[in-house]
Amino acid sequence: MAYDGPGELDLFVQSYATKDLSPNIIRRAQGAVADPHFGPIMADNLATANHLLREGTPGLNLDVLPAAVGNLATLLISTSVYYVNSSRAPASDSETWQKHLKNVGDGKIELLPKENWMLTDDALDQVERADRLFRNARRGVQALLAAINYERFTDETMADAKRILATSPEGAAESQGLEAMPHLTVSNWAIAQINRHIYNRMSEQPRGELHIIEPGPGTGATSAAVTKTLAMAEGHLGRNRLSMLGIEATPSFSENLRKNFFPLVNGYLHLLGLDIPEMKVATEEGQQVEPGTFRIVQGDLVDEILKLDFSELGPEDVVVFNANYVMHRIPSNHKKWIWDKLATAPNCIILMGDLDKNASDFNLGYYNESTNGPLNTGNNGQTRSLEEAGFNVARLGSYRSIDRYVHPALVNRARLLVVKDGTTRIAFRGQKAHQHLLVDNIAS
Repeated sequence: MAYDGPGELDLFVQSYATKDLSPNIIRRAQGAVADPHFGPIMADNLATANHLLREGTPGLNLDVLPAAVGNLATLLISTSVYYVNSSRAPASDSETWQKHLKNVGDGKIELLPKENWMLTDDALDQVERADRLFRNARRGVQALLAAINYERFTDETMADAKRILATSPEGAAESQGLEAMPHLTVSNWAIAQINRHIYNRMSEQPRGELHIIEPGPGTGATSAAVTKTLAMAEGHLGRNRLSMLGIEATPSFSENLRKNFFPLVNGYLHLLGLDIPEMKVATEEGQQVEPGTFRIVQGDLVDEILKLDFSELGPEDVVVFNANYVMHRIPSNHKKWIWDKLATAPNCIILMGDLDKNASDFNLGYYNESTNGPLNTGNNGQTRSLEEAGFNVARLGSYRSIDRYVHPALVNRARLLVVKDGTTRIAFRGQKAHQHLLVDNIAS
């Protein structure tokens, strides 16, 4: 789908009174639209921004949309400077680049020729530039950019709930195709199987609530894998000891969850004793973990996590944070806020599949030359950041005591994916979190 770039920028400017849109932001957006390589991508994102202005963004602050557009323009221009100057970029009018732009617009993953891939060092610089910018950006900017970035997703680019439920852990481990990003599918199933182990261990004890939180459920793939796996678990906690809460910023994802995900998991939720899924818009007070419920909240991921209050949880209660390919969009200082908040729970286990350096094949040959790469802040220093918040940190494939809870084929594939910048981390703190992960048989 092609857009008239200057026309979209004019529409955006007209949506604001002059005093609300600084000349600097307009100048940066004009520069990005005029860029011979990334202009069409900037125009595409402006069109989505205009759509969000017309339709609204439940739970998000549109007042910071001008700042978000300015930041996006800055990152696309810097990517153009570094990528084009590296002599890796094909000519902007070449058939190769025009095909790439069409693939990006259509949501189709097709890697550029290897000679046009971004260099790993440039990918690392791209991550660091994004992290520096977003550390100092206005609150809410990151959530809006995620909404703009993912508003036009397709089933080709993500492992949606229907697709994940049609696979198996063994099938995910063997997948070699570009569709649905096989590294993401591997971590989906690995996270689900570790959830099942925790669920089973807790069911062996008479007390203790399990609260599962998922930031950025997106297409519902991780939640689908987790709910199906828990529903088939040997143990049973019952509704009074289990809750599931998702936080989603992108309107199109929220609508997709409502229409295409909720019906798929109703049967599994019934087996788990949970209410039918519920979609809520973020409020000033925030949504709290509540046994017996399954909720998706539309709002800013960082804000909603920081609103959570774990002070009523007891020493037997456990919070599991399933963050699959979402934290690379959060700047390092915001991640620290999240880890510190989760550390206030009596027991917390973080299960996180993600990129570290923005240097997977998919990034070097596709995403880094679109919108996704320039907005990624990466996860450099993630282990140190988690340890500073009091968490023990392990990596799937290198920690035998945890690997045994995951299908061996998934563990083996996870080891191979590390060199492709796909890492599944396990972080945990609290006595019960240690016991549930590291001890096979828990006395009741």
